[in-house]
Formats: sequence, C-alpha cells, structure tokens
Amino acid sequence: QDKELSRLMSELQASCQTNEAVEPSELKMGLPCCALFQADQLWYRSEVVEIIDGDNVKVRYIDYGNEECVPVRLLKRIDGELVTYICWIFLISN
Repeated sequence: QDKELSRLMSELQASCQTNEAVEPSELKMGLPCCALFQADQLWYRSEVVEIIDGDNVKVRYIDYGNEECVPVRLLKRIDGELVTYICWIFLISN
C-alpha cells in the first residue's frame, strides 16, 4: 500500500506542474481538486468543503482527512485516474 500511495503522490506532483488553476467561478462544495499543502509545499488530492470568500476556501485532503483553509490560487484542476483513485484514508482507518 505504501508503494501505491508513493506512486500516486509522484504522479500528482508531476500532474500539478501542468494542470490548470481552478478559477473562482468554478468553485462549489465538493469540487475535486489538488491543493498545495502549505506546510510541506506538496500537492494533495482535495475537495472543497467550504467557500469562505472569493479568494479562500477550506479543503479536505482526501487521502489524509485533515482540512485547511487555502487561497484559491493554490488550487489546481484534477482529472483522470487521479480523481477516481481509491481514497487511502479509508484503508488506514479500517
């Protein structure tokens, strides 16, 4: 499982180098995206759980379960296998 999560994270970092930014007009609750975790400057799969204002949202990092308020400018679109890949938090918690 650790190898799969490492592979996912490597693919995610590479993908986010070229993925388009999320536009403020696209914001909605439950929107899947990538968010830059400010503590380690890495991209993580996320979903928008609260729209604070036009510049900031609260996201849940879906593979880890923690939440953080982030500027919209730190969100990227996510697509393909990266969206549908299994959520690792469920494997850890069960």
